[in-house]
Amino acid sequence: MTVPQGRTAGGIAYRRSGTEGDPVLLIHGSFADGSTFDRLVSLLAPSLRLIVPDRRGYGHSDPVEPPIRSALAGDVADLTELLETLDDYPVHLLGHSYGGTVSFALAEARPDLVRSVTVHEPPYLPRDDPDPVVRSIVKAVRAEFHAIRATIEAGHPDDGVRAFYERFPVRDVPWEELTESSRSALFRAAPAWAREFSDEAAWSLPPGRLADVPGPVVVTAGSRSPPLLVEAARRAATALDHATFQELPGVGHSPQVDDPAFYAGWLLDRLLARPGTSLG
Repeated sequence: MTVPQGRTAGGIAYRRSGTEGDPVLLIHGSFADGSTFDRLVSLLAPSLRLIVPDRRGYGHSDPVEPPIRSALAGDVADLTELLETLDDYPVHLLGHSYGGTVSFALAEARPDLVRSVTVHEPPYLPRDDPDPVVRSIVKAVRAEFHAIRATIEAGHPDDGVRAFYERFPVRDVPWEELTESSRSALFRAAPAWAREFSDEAAWSLPPGRLADVPGPVVVTAGSRSPPLLVEAARRAATALDHATFQELPGVGHSPQVDDPAFYAGWLLDRLLARPGTSLG
């Protein structure tokens, strides 16, 4: 776990890298923390100014404390405070998985803080999808999440986390081969994950469809990812105003881990608008 360089008054730990270029806020997903971006940060830092927080309940940031408010609204408030504390915005938002959902919500709530939005495989799984096959799959996935959340909230985070990990692996390592420290980190993150996915907003898109975001909105998926995640990303891009979808070759759900060199190059082409490339 990477040691943070700073902390907001609200208890959000963060670190910064790079001294040149536009600021970029990297927002991690569930069962992770800012260190998931470590290799990517080392490749982007020569060209961009990077802000890497641990969201509440993860890494070095403060734990989730009752009373529990909306997880998504809480993340938006935390990251707004971070950007205003640093006084370094507008930023490019780079969100991974649930961090993509947070990116959408932050861009919707405070478009003045945002230059562009790039998210990878947000969990866009609304109940009312027009396709009956997709609706059936979404219903089944949501039921599994609900059962796992109930196990965690009943005081059995070890059983719940293992069930989640074995059904929806967040790392390319079998459960039996995880180190004790890795398992402990997942167990510590269980309350934050349960909080996130008890919020209906976690599965949806902002009602304003990011219409006021001034820059490009790009939604990506990995060619090696499960088809449901690819389709969810594609549908999210279609549903948002002026968003585009792109499938990234050779990576799965975590391109910053699967192939950070490729992902860094792809991001730099877009965030720096290199000649011959397009932000879409």
